[in-house]
Amino acid sequence: MNAASRLTTDEKAEVREIFDHFDTNGNGIIEASEFNNLVSALDAQMDPDAIRLGLSIVDADGNGTVEWDEFLGWWAETRTT
Repeated sequence: MNAASRLTTDEKAEVREIFDHFDTNGNGIIEASEFNNLVSALDAQMDPDAIRLGLSIVDADGNGTVEWDEFLGWWAETRTT
């Protein structure tokens, strides 16, 4: 069982709201610039290299963007570890 499957429907809805908030152009993915905004909102003091590394960790398929399922999985993992 993956971490995302342990989230309740309400928790998933809350995470979806967060995802949609940072998907500012509404295309269903969080692009690098949007990920940078997410990092800034978390008040994480990260240099550009650290932000790129963070994106690569969340971006499971390595395509340079974060899709909903990747974001949900990452979010769930950070909440259960």
